[in-house]
Amino acid sequence: MNIIDTYPAILTAYDGMTFSFERWKKYIDSVLPDVFPILVSDVQKSLETGTASWNKDYLPVLNNVACNHELRENAHLSFCKATDELEHTLYVQFGKTLDIDIIFYLGLCNGAGWVTEYHGNTVILLGIEKIMELNWCSLDDMYGLIYHELGHVYHKKYGIFNRVFDTDTDSFLWQLFQRA
Repeated sequence: MNIIDTYPAILTAYDGMTFSFERWKKYIDSVLPDVFPILVSDVQKSLETGTASWNKDYLPVLNNVACNHELRENAHLSFCKATDELEHTLYVQFGKTLDIDIIFYLGLCNGAGWVTEYHGNTVILLGIEKIMELNWCSLDDMYGLIYHELGHVYHKKYGIFNRVFDTDTDSFLWQLFQRA
């Protein structure tokens, strides 16, 4: 398990207190090369549906990261504490380990927690902008978020992830359960 903390570079994505997409692209390319297309594609899908607006739904959440120093610091401190000795704790509890990266980063409102593939590896992306928006900055909240995402990974690796059901209702519920 690798813990990747991009917090020291997060504010390089801002021009003062204002989010800059160009600066963010440089930031994301420097801390997570090649993840840019994954994150931008996710946003584009949302914007194309017309259910979200960049200026109304995304930009205020992103700008809040630069403007709210106290909440930002709380989120980061909670991340550091929650991931300290996490691999050992999981091994003691479950007797199994995971080959996974947990990455604390500034996304494009892609989610507070998101399990995805990156460079052929399963990763958990923890987006500070959504963590702050949801006010999941306490240590208890961070534990809950990380363990929830780890549950998806454990389920995928050690459980039954893909199933076929007879009814649409059951299929839909299972989709929610397996959605990482």
